[in-house]
Amino acid sequence: MKAQVVLATHAPRHDLLARQIASVREQTVSDWQCLILDDASPDRTVVARAVAGDERFRLLPAQPHLGPYGAFERLLSQAPADVPVFLCDQDDRWWPQKMQVLLDAGGTAFCAMRVVRPDGSLVRSRFLPRAPDAQALSPAGLLLMNSVSGTALVISQRVRTAALPFPAPQARGWHDQWLAAVAARLGELQFVDEVLVDYTQHSQQVAGDGLRRLSPTQIGSFLQRMSAAPVQDLRSRTAWVIEAARRLLELPGPEDPALAALAAGRFGRQAARGVRSGRVPVARAALLLAGASLGAVRQTNSPS
Repeated sequence: MKAQVVLATHAPRHDLLARQIASVREQTVSDWQCLILDDASPDRTVVARAVAGDERFRLLPAQPHLGPYGAFERLLSQAPADVPVFLCDQDDRWWPQKMQVLLDAGGTAFCAMRVVRPDGSLVRSRFLPRAPDAQALSPAGLLLMNSVSGTALVISQRVRTAALPFPAPQARGWHDQWLAAVAARLGELQFVDEVLVDYTQHSQQVAGDGLRRLSPTQIGSFLQRMSAAPVQDLRSRTAWVIEAARRLLELPGPEDPALAALAAGRFGRQAARGVRSGRVPVARAALLLAGASLGAVRQTNSPS
């Protein structure tokens, strides 16, 4: 087997899931297996039907709802240890050569994406407005603002081993951001400047553009999510960055003053530099600074 694919699903749209599964099957690399965790969907038969008849797909047993962060952590812990792992979302489309191009890159790599509507029509030709520079792909840069989408990412055995278990499971973190930061800390994160994924934007997706492009609809949705517990949400975002930075500093790598500052909860200078360079949206910087000012509570994987 050349590669392992891990797919987390939750109440997927039938048409988008079918398109994603078809695009995996149509890869020029055929020697792969796909491990699926259906994360507490109301109807698990949707996923089972989508992969029926293809023994390369294996569906994990049902379990309590984990969310994307916990679901991908579980998938990575269950995947074979000796092959590269591709992360897969439930609603995108891979171009046929995606797996081969990223495997040829070696180690941990991610590709460019274009943005499409559910019907496949083009929204824009690139997800990121520009190719990420070295600072954006540094460990601290990635913790301040992620530039790596999971559906565009393949990770090495070394990165997966170093990344597990994920930090601060009760805080507001993202699996792809963590994996990219670990790869950057270990010196093996590469960007392949070739569009190999159609990233689908629709109203039901979890992340979308994040804080890069804020429409009135996105702002309203964001405020609605925060309204129940805004202080806790702000603290949680910052707490995750602090814990992630502390974990990264435990990994082998050079001295990193920017990462050390984040681990100590000092966000001001790094956030300001990110905003000035255009790498960090003002909204993202404001959320992190607000969380820090409220006193982010350290959250760990073990009881305090």
